[in-house]
Amino acid sequence: MTVFIVDDHVIFRQGLRGLLEKHSSIKVLGEAGNAEDALKEIERLKPDVAIVDISLGDKSGFDIVDKLQKKGSLVRFVILTMYKEKEYFMEALRIGVKVYVLKDSTSSELVSGVRAAFEDRYYVSPKL
Repeated sequence: MTVFIVDDHVIFRQGLRGLLEKHSSIKVLGEAGNAEDALKEIERLKPDVAIVDISLGDKSGFDIVDKLQKKGSLVRFVILTMYKEKEYFMEALRIGVKVYVLKDSTSSELVSGVRAAFEDRYYVSPKL
């Protein structure tokens, strides 16, 4: 499965890429640090799954998901965030995201979430 990473922290994206690429079934196609670049690259590369942080410098990760879904994109999304509050989780569900993973989760929980997104299943961090 192919993955695209969206987070505004370079070192976090690099670490996430390294973690995901340890799994032979996952190929990271690219990454972006803001919504504008993410929208362009996701549309161009067409990954199976996009891992998206909620807080980005220029817009919300929810904006990315919403815009791509309105364009009919087949990309499935994983929200990867520090936000544990119910309103963020509910917003993710409202816009059609099935996978919500907290940044303090284990790497195996994240990989489980990516696989669930790829298979169009729901997955929520156990801590939530």
